[in-house]
Order: sequence, then C-alpha cells, then structure tokens
Amino acid sequence: MAIITLILSSTLILTINNVISNQKIKEELKAECEVLTSLIMSDSSKDDILSTLPPSQKRRITIITDNGIIIDDTFSDPEVGKDISGQKEILSAINGESGYTKRYSQSKNSIITYYAEKMPDGRIIRIGSVENNMLGVVLTMLIPVILVIILIYILCKLIASEITKSIVKPIEKIDIKSENYDEIYPELVPFLKRISGQSKEIILQAERVSRQKARLNTISENMTEGFILFDAGKNITVLNKGASKIFNTDENFVFMPSITDITDSKEIISLTERAFEGEKCSLPLKINDIYYRAFANPVYQDDKLIGVVMMIVDTNEEARLELIRKEFSANVSHELKTPLTTILGYSQLINSGIAKNEDIKNFTQKIEKESSRLLRLIEDIIKLSKLDEEAFSNETSEEVNVAEIIKEITETLLPKAEEKGVSIEVSTEPLYIKAPSGEINELIYNLMENAIKYNRDDGKVTVTLNTNTLTVEDTGIGISEDDLPRIFERFFRADKSRSKKVNGTGLGLSIVKHICVRNGFEITAESTLNQGTLFKVKF
Repeated sequence: MAIITLILSSTLILTINNVISNQKIKEELKAECEVLTSLIMSDSSKDDILSTLPPSQKRRITIITDNGIIIDDTFSDPEVGKDISGQKEILSAINGESGYTKRYSQSKNSIITYYAEKMPDGRIIRIGSVENNMLGVVLTMLIPVILVIILIYILCKLIASEITKSIVKPIEKIDIKSENYDEIYPELVPFLKRISGQSKEIILQAERVSRQKARLNTISENMTEGFILFDAGKNITVLNKGASKIFNTDENFVFMPSITDITDSKEIISLTERAFEGEKCSLPLKINDIYYRAFANPVYQDDKLIGVVMMIVDTNEEARLELIRKEFSANVSHELKTPLTTILGYSQLINSGIAKNEDIKNFTQKIEKESSRLLRLIEDIIKLSKLDEEAFSNETSEEVNVAEIIKEITETLLPKAEEKGVSIEVSTEPLYIKAPSGEINELIYNLMENAIKYNRDDGKVTVTLNTNTLTVEDTGIGISEDDLPRIFERFFRADKSRSKKVNGTGLGLSIVKHICVRNGFEITAESTLNQGTLFKVKF
C-alpha cells in the first residue's frame, strides 16, 4: 500500500511540476517576445537585441515571413530559407494568434518550448527556450521528487506505526491461559476461545508424547538387549545403547541412518527386509564371536505398516551352556563306560569259567573298586543336577560352626593323608555362618580331599579359617597357568596322566563352585606348577 501511495504521489508531483513549469516558461517567453518585437521594430542591432536576454537562459530567436519562411535565426546553424509554415506555433501566428508549443528536437537532442506571434510589420517572431535533454529534465525533477517521497515515506511510517500500535496493543495483552478477554476486541473472542481449547489439547498431547518417549527411552536405555526402531521409510529412529554396542556405532546420530549404515551383516539386512514385507521373523547371529538371536516384527496402525521393531538378544551364555551340556554328556558317557567296561569284562571272565580260582578274588576286588567308582560318579552327577535345580539340600539355612566342620573333616581324612605321608595343619578361629550345613561340609571336604589326593608324598596341607575366609593350601603338583581358568569345569582334570592314578570323578571342584554360587560365596584359586595350589573361599 505504501509503495502504491509513493508511486501515485510521485506521478502527481511530476504532473503538477510540469504544468507549473510550462506556464512559467510561456509567460517568460511572451514577455521576452514583446520586448524583442519593440527592439526589432526600432531597428536595433542584433547584438543589442540579444543583450536583452538573460545570459543564463538558452534562447532561440527566429524571424519568419508571413508565409512561414525563415529569414533569420540565432542558432549557430540557422535554417534560413526553410519553410516551417506547417509547425503549430507558426500556423497560430500566421492567423494572428499567439502560438505556443513544446517538442523534442532530434538535431539538438533537447526539448524546445516555442512561443510565436506576428509583429506589426507582418513578420513573425518566434522565441524558443531550450531545455536540457531528457536525462537532464528527469534529473532536475528527480531531486524534489525524491525529497517528497522520503518525506511521505517517513510520514506514512510514523502514522502506520502509531496506528499499528493502537491496533496491536490490545492483542499483545492477550493471555490465552488466563482466558480473560475483557479488553480484547469482541470479534476476536470466539477465535481466541477456540485457540485456547486447541492449545490445551496440544499441551496435553505433547505431555503425553513426552511421557511415552521418556518411558520408551528409559526402558530401551536400561535394556542389555539391542533395541532398534525403524520408521516406514526404513530409517532408524531409535537405537539404544545395547544395539550401538553390538554394532559398534554411535547411538547419538545426527541423521536418520538405515540398517546398512550400521552393519553389513546380510542376515540382519535380510531380516529387516522380511519384517518390512509383513513377516514376523527371527534368526541366530554371530557378531564379533558373540552369539545373538535377532527378532523383527512389523508395526501396524490402522492396518498400515508404519515401521519395524527389532530386538537383539545375547544368547552367548545359552550357547556356552549348550556346549557345556554336550561336553558333559560326552564326558559322562566316557566316564560311565570305563568302569562298566571293566566290570563287564571281569564278570564275563568269571561267568565263562576262564578265570582261575586264584584270580577270582582279584577280579572281584577290581569289580568292587570300579563299582565304587561308578557309584561315586553317579552320586556326584546327582549332586550337580540338584545344584543346577537349586535342590541340592532340603536343609534350611542355619547357624553353622565352620571351625567344628573343619575339625570333623580333618579327623575323617587323616587316615588317607597318613597313607601318602601328607601332614595336615589346621588353624581356625570361631566362625558361624548361616547356610545349609550339608553344603558347607561338602565344600570343605572336597577342597581338603583334593589337597591330599593331588599332593606329593610327604607333602603338606594347610587349612586356615579367619575373618570370614577359608584357605586350603597344598604343596602338590600345582596347576599350569593355562589350565587354571578351567578347573571348575565338569570332568576337567589339569594333569591327565596324574589324574588317571588318582581315584576321583573330576566333579569335585565343579560341585564346590556350584555351592559357592548358590550361597553367595566367593572362591578363587592360585597355583604354581610343581609347587602347590591355594584355594580361598570368602563367606
């Protein structure tokens, strides 16, 4: 609106300025023409006539016959003898009237305003006022126009600013939350009420979304599993810490990546594509030597696919347990087969009559020995199974005198130690713990029995109990650094050649470990090959 006003104002100013300028020039030319006519009629010289004109004005004086032929001209290139009877101002002068016109001269590249009238002797005098060229005219008029435009602009801006303030002031006081519309335009009240209602609804929805997002973030960030959420465009919108750790990528991405940006696993990419095709699917994975299972489900809203959710679960422990189960099954089969084969062999020799009478007693002793070994193996396997099922003992926890149990076990194992020439040194302080007494007895018995069995002849076993800690140390064969981490595995034996000579099942330390885990104890082992081993249990 302001621009239109400026254009109209400029046009009006130029028009008025042009009219006033033309009128002024016409009056000046008429007055000069009267003066010049009197001078010409008095036969004044040409120089005297020209001297009467203002020096600052560019004037063209032309004397013309009564039929329109130029007699004389003050321009440097007079057009003497030229017939100009057809020009407007000349026609008017020939007819006895004053002629006035303005036109552009191509030869002079100027605008010339002409005034012509007939002198008393019948000749015609014409005075031309030479103006600047078009650019000069425009520039001459431009300055006042610009000044006026600036003035109008400033005035319009001030007026518009005041009007705007007076209109906006009541609107600026609007407080949608207070719903006080007393000073507001009545026409705006229904509109404001509607905005207020929509604003409350938007705030409630935003709070609901914020709570849901915070809940989702809290859940996903505290999950050990990997969690990935895709939108309909297959872009990842949520990638929790678990997933970023699995794929070794940054969870705080600045753009929305696709699955191919975080992994090149063909299985994961294929699983994602299948989910986007509407299939609920899962598959096992192995990433960086760790076993996982990935689940992917499509997400629908109003029967329209809006994304896919993927969960990646660490199954490394399950894989490890499955491997242990297979190894355990193989070891059990092997351990059971050896004594059974021995028993069957000697039994067949006796039954077939091949065995001599003097050998039968020896064979039956071996059968009894292998049967005892088999029975101990089965008992240990049953113990482990019960420990796995947390049903090793039906005893409830009670106050157990650990020092008293150590004393009883020492007395029980002393004959076995004396057979090997192994001495037992016991140092205990009073210690009572709350646990099933049968399990504590089994734990200490296995540790002390192993210290005797795997000791060297004339060796030593040192048992110490103080400050909630039990240590069992021997001076035996020791365990290599490579084998030490595996000593609590079922059927694992560090020295295979020595173990064959020792009467054992290979399950004792595994039972000890299970009892410790079950009761919240901590067990550690230190050993030096050919020097001895130390077990430490913190109750």
